[in-house]
Amino acid sequence: MASHTYSVEESIGDTYSTTFVQPFIDYTTEWGTTFELTSETAYEWNSDQWSVPVTLTASQYFELENIPMLLGGGVKYWAESAEYDPEGATLNLNLYILLPRT
Repeated sequence: MASHTYSVEESIGDTYSTTFVQPFIDYTTEWGTTFELTSETAYEWNSDQWSVPVTLTASQYFELENIPMLLGGGVKYWAESAEYDPEGATLNLNLYILLPRT
C-alpha cells in the first residue's frame, strides 16, 4: 500500500507533503500460524524526516468452545524516528474473537 498527501493552500495551516508506504509479507502455515513482517514507513518532504517502524508478529488461529479466535503478539522496532515518534522497541499481545457474518 502506498499514498502521498500534500497541502494545497498555505493559508489554512501548516504545509505538508508526506509519502506513506506499507510493505508487508505474511506466511501462514497449514496448522493456522501466521508470521508477518511489515513496516509503516513515512517520509515528510518539508522537514526531511523519516518514520520507519518495523514490526514482526506471529499469531495462532484456534477455537474455544466453537468460537474462532486469533491469539498473537510481536515486537515493533523504530529503525528511524521523526521528531515526535517513539524510539526503541515495543511489545504487543492481541486476542481477537472472530465473529462470522450471519
